Amino acid sequence: MKHFSAVRIVRVLIVVLPIIMTVALSACPLCEDNQGYSPETRSAYESITLLLALMPVIGSVLIFGWIYRRYKNASSVNSKSTSAL
Repeated sequence: MKHFSAVRIVRVLIVVLPIIMTVALSACPLCEDNQGYSPETRSAYESITLLLALMPVIGSVLIFGWIYRRYKNASSVNSKSTSAL
């Protein structure tokens, strides 16, 4: 009788679980239970998708803008201090 090691069991689960879970994970959020969807639901879904897609872009712009302002202020302070000498 073969003994299955924990590593072998984990490998099998990594291969088998995604295959089993695809049925549960492929549900459409707009048309659950085959009832269709309302225009309000579609609008809300598209709005939140747009918001979540733009959040990283907005965050990156804010962070880079903050870094640029800090760099610009630091360089202007350095140029003033060297011109005073």
